[in-house]
Amino acid sequence: TDVKGEVTQKYETIVTLQDGWQEVFEEFRITWAIIQTRSPLAVELSENQNWETIYKDDTAVILLRTQSSFP
Repeated sequence: TDVKGEVTQKYETIVTLQDGWQEVFEEFRITWAIIQTRSPLAVELSENQNWETIYKDDTAVILLRTQSSFP
């Protein structure tokens, strides 16, 4: 179990949009996300031209990364 371990800290970095959250996306090569519709992360990704909303309702949104800078 990763109780307050590295993975949990990285998750918190992403969902709270702390400095470095984009680097965590790069590190794990995240290309899609299923998150709460009104979360700060959903708003941020929805406004980013490299992400496309492929599904959205009052509960969740599914976003797909359309461009990647992965090597």
